[in-house]
Amino acid sequence: MDEKKKKDNTMMIVLINIVVLIAYTLYVRITSHNADDVLGLAVIILFHFLACFLLGLIWRKFRRPLLLSSLAVVLIGFSTCAIAFNIR
Repeated sequence: MDEKKKKDNTMMIVLINIVVLIAYTLYVRITSHNADDVLGLAVIILFHFLACFLLGLIWRKFRRPLLLSSLAVVLIGFSTCAIAFNIR
């Protein structure tokens, strides 16, 4: 049988979400003037997590990549949130 392999875009979607996470973390860190901006970054990470999680529940075609992305965003994002603002 000559069946075409179904292309798995899981890691590409996770990579895109991680790059977006790095981009807005760096942007907020560079443009911040005080330590209170870490709360704003935490809120942005929360919205990013919720968007990935809810889209993963709704969009059946990309369920696994989006749920994996939401897990990666929450683990990587909140763990580095405070570190990004403590580095001087």
